[in-house]
Amino acid sequence: VQVVNLAGEPLRTALVQEIYALPGMRKVYDLYGPTEDTTYSTVALRSASGPETIGRPIANEQIYLVDGNHHLLPVGVVGEILIGGTGLARGYYQRPDLTAEQFRPHPFGPHPGARVYRSGDLGRYRPDGMIEYLGRRDHQVKVRGFRIELGEIERTLLQHPAVKNAVVLCREDTPGEKQLVAYVICQAKDSLTTTILRAFVQQKLPEYMIPTAFMVLDAMPLTSNGKINRRALPAPDNLRDQLETVVVPPRTFEEELLVDMWAAILNIPRVGIHDNFFALGGHSLLATRIISKIRSVFSVELPIRTLFENPTVAGLAEQLTKNSHGLSPQESQTRCLRTNQITFPLSYTQERFWILDQLSQGYYFTRAFRLKGPVHEQALQHSVQDMVHRHEILRTVFPSDEGRPQQVIAPTVPLNIPIIERSALNDEVRESEVCRLLQEEEVQPFDLAHGPLLRVKLIRFDSHDYLFIMTIHHVICDGWAIEVLLRELSALYSGYCKGQTPSLPPLPLQYADFTLWQRRHLASQESARELAYWQRILEEPPPPLPLPTDYPRPVIQTFRGGQVNSRLSQELTDNLLFLKQRTGSTFFMILLAALQLLLSRVTGMTDILIGAPTSGRNRPEFEPLIGCFLNNLVLRTRLSHDHTFAQLLVKVREQVLGALAHQELPFEHLLETLHLERFPGRTPLFQILLNMHNFSDQELTLPGVESTYVVPPTVRALFDWTFYFQEYPDQIHLKLVYNADLFAEPRMQETMSQLYRLLEQVVKNPDLPLENYSLVTNGPKPWFPDPTLPIEEPPQETVCTLIRRRAENLPDRTAIRQGHKTWSYQELVNRTDVLAQTLQEQRLAPGFCYAKIYSPA
Repeated sequence: VQVVNLAGEPLRTALVQEIYALPGMRKVYDLYGPTEDTTYSTVALRSASGPETIGRPIANEQIYLVDGNHHLLPVGVVGEILIGGTGLARGYYQRPDLTAEQFRPHPFGPHPGARVYRSGDLGRYRPDGMIEYLGRRDHQVKVRGFRIELGEIERTLLQHPAVKNAVVLCREDTPGEKQLVAYVICQAKDSLTTTILRAFVQQKLPEYMIPTAFMVLDAMPLTSNGKINRRALPAPDNLRDQLETVVVPPRTFEEELLVDMWAAILNIPRVGIHDNFFALGGHSLLATRIISKIRSVFSVELPIRTLFENPTVAGLAEQLTKNSHGLSPQESQTRCLRTNQITFPLSYTQERFWILDQLSQGYYFTRAFRLKGPVHEQALQHSVQDMVHRHEILRTVFPSDEGRPQQVIAPTVPLNIPIIERSALNDEVRESEVCRLLQEEEVQPFDLAHGPLLRVKLIRFDSHDYLFIMTIHHVICDGWAIEVLLRELSALYSGYCKGQTPSLPPLPLQYADFTLWQRRHLASQESARELAYWQRILEEPPPPLPLPTDYPRPVIQTFRGGQVNSRLSQELTDNLLFLKQRTGSTFFMILLAALQLLLSRVTGMTDILIGAPTSGRNRPEFEPLIGCFLNNLVLRTRLSHDHTFAQLLVKVREQVLGALAHQELPFEHLLETLHLERFPGRTPLFQILLNMHNFSDQELTLPGVESTYVVPPTVRALFDWTFYFQEYPDQIHLKLVYNADLFAEPRMQETMSQLYRLLEQVVKNPDLPLENYSLVTNGPKPWFPDPTLPIEEPPQETVCTLIRRRAENLPDRTAIRQGHKTWSYQELVNRTDVLAQTLQEQRLAPGFCYAKIYSPA
């Protein structure tokens, strides 16, 4: 035997090495593919030391890696494997429902009627164009609020030299308590203990991916065809013993209350008194909720930095004992302040969005979900009406008297869901109709004076295919409130479907109570201290950042947006986690420091202001309410290029903690007090926003119905740049939303690449002076493989190769001008050091390189 073909299970490198060790063995092939595609779809010639890959499609086969909306994914991004080509089966025998579910219309097919098969497998492209298999889609689980790829944990365990095979399951042996359990088989003559395995994976994985229990088996249970029988894996008998070695229980009443508090806010089943809050997934916004809860439960006011300096239950309980002086009930809890009134003042944030609505079309939230399954239309109607009755803000309008708006709460608002029939459309036309309907919805204005300010529509394509659209004005809602609304709507619908009269816990307050509390709070001594802090921080603020724009800035600010997305690699995410733990910072603080460094280099300024939104719900009574609580903080840092990044991070940490400790002062009230000079076409104080997206995935959970979130087709930009980031189990996602009337997409792609480049450098060596970090991004641009074309190597276009090509045509044309010096393209061909140094120092006019390199005309 000289050639071996293997299929059916992921082919591990250890087995490949064993086969090549046999006499005369020349080739080992890995074959991948489901029965629905005539068994095999891809092939890879594996080497004894090469990567684990399933290769490329075989002849007449097509492989697509897509996200949940069937959009093609670039190199390195995990997606579902779709299979097309001549090998597809016709379907499942006498199962038209399952056939329609798994064999879908071809989203990229050149021929009408072509289909693809949803394999349910996950994979990603490697830089060489080969495909890496990452496990089953149904092996992705959600534990403690985190989405986790079980295959990632299995691959980490297999890196241990003594591990021969590994399987990880998410078990729920105790109802309501999901636990990760790892099953391991050792290499011959090797033995492993739970302690060794746990210590090994803790070095490589974040805390939420560490299995709760480890079981070392002699062999894996197999099915009749030789595959691992996951259902037959035993429940760990020593699960409770393992938990007790990891989770140290509370010793005092205070620790017991804190443990319950942390578990609820972090959404995890168990917390030990020595567990680190930030290692369990905590961040600055959740820290605010902890401090708020402590104020409510213990009637003790702790600065937020107390949690950063004492990030364990044991340490925080000790601080509670030292600060035993309590608040009065009036100080610790917000009370209902209203009398029998239906008219209320606006909150300061509402006033801002009301003014924006008068100047332009307004700012809305549109959430759309594709519903596949039997939707109970009447139950959905009752659920929406219950929501409107439950939350006064959904019955509120904003009439104005001589230009001064006020909130008026209507006693009832009948909100009927129109059901729009579109059953005559075929599958291909439906997708374009979804996009058209969303675009139409996003430009339909609201009447703030008369309302309603919530619109709900249901489009029926057939009895098992619907589009649910909900649009709500920002003046009565924010991102947190959207999550509350969807969660409660799901609970109400579920109750009606069961034939019950659903009920939700009563609300402690209504949004109008918050507006009254906010006005009263501004007259308090605490508010005066907060105002004094911000006046000191923002004394003599710098002028607006001179960001390099591609188009003239209009006098009246516009909001047409574009966006650029990026995902940090696993290596960079791990390095960020290490830097976070080493410096006692958060991901937000590290990204903020890197962004301020980037802005300083791009603009030449050393005094940088960046905005950061907070939920504004730093009291437990506000958390279950729908309404616009959003508040903006201003984070100011003065950079010195002889400082190191580690020193910059210390300054940023202090700025963030100080801002969070004084976050109750409304940003709009601060602007009124400061009497700042206004600049046409710019937002006051800051034009850049850094937003940590800490909400869960947008989910509408309806029993018996598959619900998929539909991404809105248009983007709105309230600021010049808004950087969003969100933590996922295996990586961090970044999104840059920019004003498309000011900036072109190539510049924004380069900006995102520069931020990525900075992060790669600072995590590896945070002790370099700031001027030593480079912004040069001369690596290959993102490459999107086209499965319909022959495999080609990704293009290697860099700054230097572009210069070289330009020199062939216009050798004497000026390429860089710096002061009185000029360099032609021909001179730069052999002087890349000049180019690199000039770009790194950013001494030339911002945007010059785009004009000369990326837009030669």
